Amino acid sequence: MLTNLKQIRINSGMGQTKFGNMLGCFGVSKTTSQSYYRKYENGSLNLSAQQAYDIMQTIKISLKDLLH
Repeated sequence: MLTNLKQIRINSGMGQTKFGNMLGCFGVSKTTSQSYYRKYENGSLNLSAQQAYDIMQTIKISLKDLLH
């Protein structure tokens, strides 16, 4: 589980919807997207390798920083 995903999102200046959209958490509504993304932040869902790569490329952080 990425215990620092929320902090990474906050440090990037993104809200849950924008960060979730970056990861492909598209929902029918803003609330659905936020709810779905929240599962990543609380560890209910694990990121795929592609999602981890997308975070690293978009926010310009290392794998070490992502997993720390």
